[in-house]
Amino acid sequence: MFSEVFSASRKPCKYRYNLIRWTYHTFTIHNPWEANMREFQEAQRLADLYSQDLLDAYNELDHLKRKRLDQIIYFLRNKKDATFLSIGCGPAIIELEIAKRLDKNVVGFDCSPIAIALAKKKIEKAVVNGVIREKQLEVFEANLMALPSDLAAILPLPAVICFDVIGAFTLKSKKFFLQELWSQCVAPKGTLTLTALSCSDTSRAEKYARGLIIKGKNYRVRLYSEGVKTYMGLLNTLIPQPTWFYITRLDEESLLIDIKRS
Repeated sequence: MFSEVFSASRKPCKYRYNLIRWTYHTFTIHNPWEANMREFQEAQRLADLYSQDLLDAYNELDHLKRKRLDQIIYFLRNKKDATFLSIGCGPAIIELEIAKRLDKNVVGFDCSPIAIALAKKKIEKAVVNGVIREKQLEVFEANLMALPSDLAAILPLPAVICFDVIGAFTLKSKKFFLQELWSQCVAPKGTLTLTALSCSDTSRAEKYARGLIIKGKNYRVRLYSEGVKTYMGLLNTLIPQPTWFYITRLDEESLLIDIKRS
């Protein structure tokens, strides 16, 4: 099912989180999210524009994303947790399949109001048709740095997923995003499973590493690819607790990464 597998265990490490910058006559402590806020705001804008095209892509049975979905479901089938938390759920395409095929409860959130509106329509239809149970899949419009109280109250959870999100961020912003996700959302002894853009073709990988612009009907998306070694190095230095993880290639454009918290 999976072409390559890379695994590693790691030791504790120290990670400096805040940057101090002199501004005129005062010191200002800058959270990394503030330093990269423009990039995250751009990602939110593109998520709004990209949501419908994402639905169309998954509806095409021969589309790469549709094939990738089947591999993700196959991988998650052995997870024993009753509830999954999905970060950046978009229009809840994968989340609906998890609820339907694996009979799991799923809670998802996304910063895009358009994506959440599309997700709620799909969920309502699925409940009416008896595909899933009522409240088996719930979605919220939320930002990772400003979670609503009803969502924050259930965190952290032992099974966290994040699909097709971090490719929109540069390597520096990937670090900040994963650090926040790990610290806020993943419970002790829990797992984080995510997909990451990673081109196996060398020439395409070099273009994606610099940021390749993908054009749609009314938007332009800049995506960033990282190689397996880059992600292994990132995980080894980023997450400040003993961890086991492995990385497997899903296809020529995507990696699946599974990280277990100690």
